[in-house]
Amino acid sequence: MKKQRELPKELEDDFFFLRSKPFDENQAPLSAAELEKFPYFLFELSFYWNSPIEEYPWENPEKSIPILLNKWEKIREGLERKFSKREKVLKSEMRAGIALFFMLMFWSNSAPVELSNWKEKMDGFYAKPVNGAERLQFIMERPNSYPAFRQLDELFTEQYKQYAKMTAIQKRKQKEAK
Repeated sequence: MKKQRELPKELEDDFFFLRSKPFDENQAPLSAAELEKFPYFLFELSFYWNSPIEEYPWENPEKSIPILLNKWEKIREGLERKFSKREKVLKSEMRAGIALFFMLMFWSNSAPVELSNWKEKMDGFYAKPVNGAERLQFIMERPNSYPAFRQLDELFTEQYKQYAKMTAIQKRKQKEAK
């Protein structure tokens, strides 16, 4: 029998979820294979519902970040084609890209996504793009626009660079401590 649960308060955001819709707790077990299928915040659902799994992706960003970037590249290419053909229905692909960016942003800072207060959380992150919160807000307000798509693509590039810089600094500090 399927067990229905309410959306955790940490993931409440009308851009991604309708608050009245319960979730099926008995979804497929979470693994790297699930991440390849691109779920929206399934790992966070498991975390906030206190349903432990072997390893959360933000605990090992070196393993999960490349998967996110690969997924974004596929979505980006599809969006580029659609924008070049001036197609109008892009919101689901942009929503997927924005969700991926949230995962990249939070996971690269070793944290689960928190949509309910993402701006405050983002302010406290070490690895983040310049004016990232304002730019992400712009994208979420105009998900069907080409400028929003370009901005999202730039945010991915900048966030990855910030993550790589932070990782290099951490590795250097560890090496120096030995």
